[in-house]
Amino acid sequence: MSLLSKFKKKKKDKDKLAQSGSSKTSAPRSGSGGPSGVDQRDLTTHDVDPPLGPLSHSSSSRSFEEASEIAEQLLGIVKDVSEATELLSPLKSASALMIRGIQAFKSAHINTTAWVDLCDDMMLHVNQMKQWQTHLEEKSNSSNRSCLEALNVYLNISANVIKGATEYGSRKDNITGGLKRAGTAQTKKEEIARQRERLTSAWQAFEAAMNMEALQRVDRIEMYLKESEVFMPSPAAFNPRTVYGNKVEVCEEGTRTEVLAIIRKWAADIDTEKQIFWLNDAAGTGKSTIAATMAREWYQTHMLAGRFFFSPNDVRERTTDSFCLTMAEDIAVNQPEMSGFIRRAIKSTPRDHFPFDQQFEKLLVEPLQTYARDHPLCMIIDALDNCDHQQERGQLLELLVQFLPSIRVVKVFLTSRPVQDISDLLKGNRLVTGDDIQLLDIHNPPQNDITLFVEKKLG
Repeated sequence: MSLLSKFKKKKKDKDKLAQSGSSKTSAPRSGSGGPSGVDQRDLTTHDVDPPLGPLSHSSSSRSFEEASEIAEQLLGIVKDVSEATELLSPLKSASALMIRGIQAFKSAHINTTAWVDLCDDMMLHVNQMKQWQTHLEEKSNSSNRSCLEALNVYLNISANVIKGATEYGSRKDNITGGLKRAGTAQTKKEEIARQRERLTSAWQAFEAAMNMEALQRVDRIEMYLKESEVFMPSPAAFNPRTVYGNKVEVCEEGTRTEVLAIIRKWAADIDTEKQIFWLNDAAGTGKSTIAATMAREWYQTHMLAGRFFFSPNDVRERTTDSFCLTMAEDIAVNQPEMSGFIRRAIKSTPRDHFPFDQQFEKLLVEPLQTYARDHPLCMIIDALDNCDHQQERGQLLELLVQFLPSIRVVKVFLTSRPVQDISDLLKGNRLVTGDDIQLLDIHNPPQNDITLFVEKKLG
């Protein structure tokens, strides 16, 4: 038998004994279902017993004492919550105590309309707490601090409400002959309304925190599913997304042979300090085509780290906002031995909470520093000039120049138009090569390339 059931059985036995004693000395009054003129609202819809019959003064006092003890125990839970790291235990204790508090109110006949309305509210809160308990038991018993803090505030107010009720009930119980001072009832009604308002406000804050926790849990699940998809290479793993250059054509076989040979030689030279190959020329000269060609080749030879093709056609590809995450995801697919490290880095470095330089270091530099093989890895950054913001372009280049010497096996193949801010940062830098290559010489056009291209397209 539960503690609450024992408490109710013991009280009913005492009530019967009190009624038996009084019947020997006086005849029963009509309408003994309760004091006349008092609103005895039925609370059975909330799984709480309806009001009991008339109690003796001593029984009523014991109910007040019980409610007062419950208030003190709730304040004890408040202290526990402030030190807790999980939500389930304090939630269980609180809901059990609040049920006992509501029962104590009713046993003491604190049944004026204002108090019954407040009890109804508290019982609805208890029912919602029970639903959350079930969810926490079945799913996960973790919780963020905002939920615990909101519960702390709510329980503190609940304890004060119960204490206030017992004080009101004790004073009412001590009034004899039905005499009340003028204005007392109205004043108490207004005080109860204020208590109810405070309780409702605290509950709404707690409910909002729990709902936010649920939304964040959904976000974490979506992120997990997203990661599962990202780190599972598909049969066509080479070109899964637009930002990876899958819409860019590659060079026709036999064309661009000279510049491709220079790039291959640079990429294979692990001893060179020239870690950045900057291919710069006017728009439409074939820079992105060469980048797509090398991406395919390095992917096939397991030399590809990651790619990011800036594009003016997609707002997400005109900024560096998603650069680090996109590049890290591609590295995890192309170099599976680093995928575990990168996955952990992504989980611990949410994009919305870390500035770009920290994302760059955590998602790219640190995972690449764990690479233990002795052949080079090549990153491709195409059309950097298509990044809308000069400041973002500059920050990316500065970070590359800063960190590349600490990861010697990594090379960066970079293309852009020769815009001033990019030129200022790369021209003459000891890490940079390839900046003197001219893709289109109008005085000496590549006739062989033109012939092969026309034959492939028209033949």
